[in-house]
Amino acid sequence: MLEIARSGSIGTIRYVEACFTKLESGDSRELSDRMYGGSFTELGSYCLLPIISLLGNGFEDVRFESIKGENGLDVFTKASFRYPGALATAICGLGVKAEGRLMISGTQGYATAEAPWWKTTDIKVHYENPLEVEKYSEPFLGDGLRYEIRAFVDRVNEVENSARAGKKCGKPGILLISGDSVIPAMLD
Repeated sequence: MLEIARSGSIGTIRYVEACFTKLESGDSRELSDRMYGGSFTELGSYCLLPIISLLGNGFEDVRFESIKGENGLDVFTKASFRYPGALATAICGLGVKAEGRLMISGTQGYATAEAPWWKTTDIKVHYENPLEVEKYSEPFLGDGLRYEIRAFVDRVNEVENSARAGKKCGKPGILLISGDSVIPAMLD
C-alpha cells in the first residue's frame, strides 16, 4: 500500500490516518502494567510505521489526547501530527473499539486498507469520481516476519549505498547486506 501511495497515483500525500484498536480485559497485562502498558505503548508502533514511512520524522507539532482508565493507563489515545504540508493521525485503543483502517489521502485520491491493515491483503484506491475505484489484492504470507526482514535489508542497503557515495552515516557494528550475505562493517 505504501508503494501505491508513493507512486503518485493519489497525488501528493497530505494526510495519513492509522487506527488500531482491540478490546482487552481490565486485568490483562496491556491494561494493568503501569510501566509498559496502555494503548499507545502497546499499539502505537503499528500506527506510527506508515505515518513515519510516508511523511518522515520532521513533524512540526504532535498532540496527544487520551482517555484514561481507572488505573491511569490510556485505554484510547489519538496522536495528531502536523507536518509542513501534511497532517497525520494515529489512533490506538485497548478499551475502546473503533474502525481499524489505514487511509492515505492525496491531492488526486486516497487509498484505504481495512483491518487488519498491518497484514494488508486488499487495498482500494478512490478518486473524485465515486465510480472510479481501483482494487488491489495480494496474499499476506506468514506472520509478517519476512516483510520486516525485507524492510530491514532495504534500510541497511540504503545506508550502505549512502556510505559508498561518501555520505557519513551509520554507527560502528552495523550489518551490511551484500547479495545474500550479511557482512559486519564499520562506517565512520
